[in-house]
Amino acid sequence: GSDKVYKKGEFGFESGTSAGVAVSKNVLEADARKSLKKIMRQELINRFDDIVLFDPLTEETRDKIIKKLLADLSSSLRKQKIAVNFSPKVALWLSAEAQDMSGGARHLRRLVYEKINDFIIDKLASGELQEAKTVTVGEEKLILK
Repeated sequence: GSDKVYKKGEFGFESGTSAGVAVSKNVLEADARKSLKKIMRQELINRFDDIVLFDPLTEETRDKIIKKLLADLSSSLRKQKIAVNFSPKVALWLSAEAQDMSGGARHLRRLVYEKINDFIIDKLASGELQEAKTVTVGEEKLILK
């Protein structure tokens, strides 16, 4: 339940089961409201329109999101006449890097930008990557070809 507010500076509540019994969304939302009342003034809580509870990402969903983010990045760069090819293992490599599932899709977007987009931008700025050149991402490191 919401008795476990994450201490990482984020608001979040664990869902799923409580002592082996499935917990309904209504119970989780009620627990979340109680927990918020302990750490926030009622005036601030009243400004919230709703409390949205998210289920943690599954590995399958995480992999789909990573593949979509890679496709979006490739498409964006293609518009700038920069061809980008990702090896089939790059999504697996990024998925392994994204072991912390609590960050959700934003965490995955940040990971793709930190690991791949920033590399490509650095290579463009240094002149190592010219227009219409292909960037290949291997499983262990990023490679220009």
